[in-house]
Amino acid sequence: MQSFIKSPVTKHLALLVATLMFMLGAAPRVDAAMINSMQSLDGARAQDVDTIRQALENKQVEARLSALGYSQEEIAQKLDRLSDEEVSFLASQIDRVNAGSSALGSVLVVLAIILVVILILQLSGKAVSVK
Repeated sequence: MQSFIKSPVTKHLALLVATLMFMLGAAPRVDAAMINSMQSLDGARAQDVDTIRQALENKQVEARLSALGYSQEEIAQKLDRLSDEEVSFLASQIDRVNAGSSALGSVLVVLAIILVVILILQLSGKAVSVK
């Protein structure tokens, strides 16, 4: 037993084990947890809704929607009722047009927003009449 303790291999092994224990003890503790898909989508939906709201603040869009007889409160209510897929689609279309920044693209976004609002109103049972 004495020869085993005094052997160079045992001393190196003991030093290695001590070093590993020190390194493992000195490592910071990290806490992580799984999140559900709703938590991760809430942030994305909020960004998409902000993008849509900014587009709705455009004077051309406001003028056209008010000409069609829609109030700001009614539009906000309809926006809150959109599904996640609809919000994401509309925001991606707005972002795509903003990347191009053309006059035609702006007109298309305005028309797309108006069409989505009209579609929502139609689905909710309200009549849309253009005179």
